Amino acid sequence: MAYDNKQKQQFQIEVYANEIVHLKDDEFEGAITATFTRGNRVASGQEIQFYLAGRPLEKPLKTDENGKAVRDFNITTAAKTISIEAQAVGFSTKDKRFIDLPRPEKPKGKAKKTDEEKKLDGIKTKIALTKLETELESITKKKPEPYELVVIPRRVGNRIILYVRVNDETDRGVNGAKITILDSSKKNLTTVNADEDGEKSYPFNLEEDEEREICITAAGYGHKEFRRTFRGRRLQ
Repeated sequence: MAYDNKQKQQFQIEVYANEIVHLKDDEFEGAITATFTRGNRVASGQEIQFYLAGRPLEKPLKTDENGKAVRDFNITTAAKTISIEAQAVGFSTKDKRFIDLPRPEKPKGKAKKTDEEKKLDGIKTKIALTKLETELESITKKKPEPYELVVIPRRVGNRIILYVRVNDETDRGVNGAKITILDSSKKNLTTVNADEDGEKSYPFNLEEDEEREICITAAGYGHKEFRRTFRGRRLQ
């Protein structure tokens, strides 16, 4: 808010920004409003020159019957804060403010774990695996083994797909065979049914440097199992 004390009457001007919107990247749009009064009365028809970041915005605008003038603007800037200004034409009366542009917050990257945190995670994983292996052993104990359990891994980058097949003694797939999967990342047992050909696939993705142990058994057929540890690769 500013005053002009050199005039016989007291003039007052106030400027503020409203409706500022972030469009994209460094582009913004909004509006600047100025109010001009003469003493205790609003002054209509007074020309107001607007400035944005120190530069004039087009031609002056006249105040309306409420003593207000509104100027829309569009600006492209990398600044976080810019100045807005309004001056009554023919007077030294001027008001200036600084406004913060409404930039969206940048997404924070996933924090890397420290060596101690990784070590602690490893201990927790081993404890969980031991517990789950005991649970798995109780499930498969004293059950006849299948004739054959086939697991074929396929890998593209850090995408792994395990193709599982349970065969009977005639080398035919066991329709609906129960397959139990122990995944160290999930820390629980998953039991699924094979299709009519005795087959099932198990896909998963690895993070860089992640170690994941997978154990697969044909549930109900004893201790015959597939076990392997996969490590995430550092991809260029």
